[in-house]
Amino acid sequence: MKSFDLYVLRRKAPGGFALEKMAVKLYPGLVELPEIPGVRSMSGFKCLMDDVDVHVCPALQLNGDLARFCHEDLLSIAKAELYWKDHVVYRTLLMEPDPRLIVLSGSVDALSEFVDIWGGLLEITPILTKGYHPDFITATKFEIQENSQGLTLLCSVKSPFDIDKCSYCALCGPVCPEDCLRENLFLDFDECTSCGACVSVCPNDAIDLYTVEIQEFNTPALLILEDAGVDLSGDLPHVYSQGCFHDLVSTMCARQVEEVVSLDQSLCQFSPRRGVGCSRCLDVCPVSAVFVGEIGLEIDQLRCLECGACVSICPTGAIQYERFNDNAFSAYLAQLEIIKGSTIVVGSEDALHAFWWRNRSRYFENSFFMEYPEIGALCAWHLLLFMARGACQVLLLRGQGQKVPDVLDAQVSFVNTVMELLFDVKEPVRLAHVNDAVGIMESRKEALDLQLPSKTFHGRRRDLSRILLFLVEHGAGRGVIGPPLSDSFGDLVCDTSLCTECLACLNECKQEALRAEEASFVLSFEPSLCVQCGLCASVCPEGALRLNPGLVLERRFFERRVLAEAEPARCRDCGKIFGTRKSLEKVKAILSGREDLDIELFEYCEDCRVRRFFEQEGDGK
Repeated sequence: MKSFDLYVLRRKAPGGFALEKMAVKLYPGLVELPEIPGVRSMSGFKCLMDDVDVHVCPALQLNGDLARFCHEDLLSIAKAELYWKDHVVYRTLLMEPDPRLIVLSGSVDALSEFVDIWGGLLEITPILTKGYHPDFITATKFEIQENSQGLTLLCSVKSPFDIDKCSYCALCGPVCPEDCLRENLFLDFDECTSCGACVSVCPNDAIDLYTVEIQEFNTPALLILEDAGVDLSGDLPHVYSQGCFHDLVSTMCARQVEEVVSLDQSLCQFSPRRGVGCSRCLDVCPVSAVFVGEIGLEIDQLRCLECGACVSICPTGAIQYERFNDNAFSAYLAQLEIIKGSTIVVGSEDALHAFWWRNRSRYFENSFFMEYPEIGALCAWHLLLFMARGACQVLLLRGQGQKVPDVLDAQVSFVNTVMELLFDVKEPVRLAHVNDAVGIMESRKEALDLQLPSKTFHGRRRDLSRILLFLVEHGAGRGVIGPPLSDSFGDLVCDTSLCTECLACLNECKQEALRAEEASFVLSFEPSLCVQCGLCASVCPEGALRLNPGLVLERRFFERRVLAEAEPARCRDCGKIFGTRKSLEKVKAILSGREDLDIELFEYCEDCRVRRFFEQEGDGK
């Protein structure tokens, strides 16, 4: 068995870290490691080293084997990898199996066969859509609703017998001329001619051949056999066709659910109360795992495929990929001084492993390899941060058969458009298959003299604004990027003749694009922080606000400006500011026809108004 180089990070006594290189014998599922005290992490691939109980770092393996880094740089990489791995925190739940299943079929034989085969493993509720059988109910007019546990199926079922009235006297069966009424009170409507003999003989009026009741069934999943003759699938993830039965069975086992996609309501620009705002994540989720709940947008962890689409498109950072969240990513890069002028190759462990396996005999000058568990979760902020740190080009590595959401293509196109407009650099960011990566890496781009200063991370949107401003200040070009590439950027236009400075808009902006100085009634706006959610415009009672989407790559787009300014209304008695003159005049105009009100009282602040009211009452006015 051939020996491989392994890079081991261990803690030294009394403090600090040491990175050691050692030869080990490595084979999938079998690695011979010597006893090493104080080990915190090591290079390698978890798929080959599943018994290792410390952090395994694929990027450290590639940077050690394929890039030409000195010992100090490799140590920095190893410590950055350890920092990231140590800060991965998310909930893990063990979901118990739920064997309940509703099966719809239009064939008695097909339904009977399915129940015979699977009835011992699953709790089946069999329903016929055509025909009748004493062991199954027959239903029509199906309606499906989602619930927290899966699905609710509503259907119409013929119910000729009123069990509260029926005394089981057995008079009805013998009089049936078609012999379609059984001793278990099953009525075969395929044979029934609706002659009414059973109805006539019933002494308790317990039979009505035309009664239909709505029955409700709750289930985690619904299976529709091919002969059912109904199409209920729609966009519901818990509804399966017969051809997808193996997928259904896989969900009925005990399984571990990792909540790796999180949503911070304090940053989300969707308003559940109004049902409007930023809903980009809703639109891109392929399995409807993002939904509108009572508190706002929520993530259904059972449905989530971890594709990263919602994370990538979220303009505020409210949705995070907890395997490598924004805080950890920013801190990771801040610890490295090796990015400037480099080609950055980013990929999942599988993609990096495939690249390493194909290119173990090669060296790549000025290259840096970085693991990101799901590249579909990368967004413009990640990619522009690489460029602002001086990267020559960024290569997003796709493994064999790996699909990435369309959202990532849009993010890459946006970043490339920014870099071309500002620096005349074409396609510095590329998506590439493992087999095509080397050719792209060898066609290196011109290195840019950029080095964004590391600062404390204050959130995705604010940091993206900082990066874009840095690039604008260092780039020679200018330009405007319009929708759809820049639909999460834009200006806000205010009709000051309508604005009353009520500040209703201010309460909806969690990004602080809108701010107010209440003492002077100045409403200000910073375009680069606005995600164009439209909440401010939707709540404005005067209709004074209008969105103007598009990113302007000029300094003025990143500067705060006065959006509206109003004359304050001062109390006639104490001089206290209690509102704006415009809003006061509007209220007085609305109430001017009320003879029972002294309109002049509104010229005073709340305290003075109450005092003057009682003074007037005392004077008998």
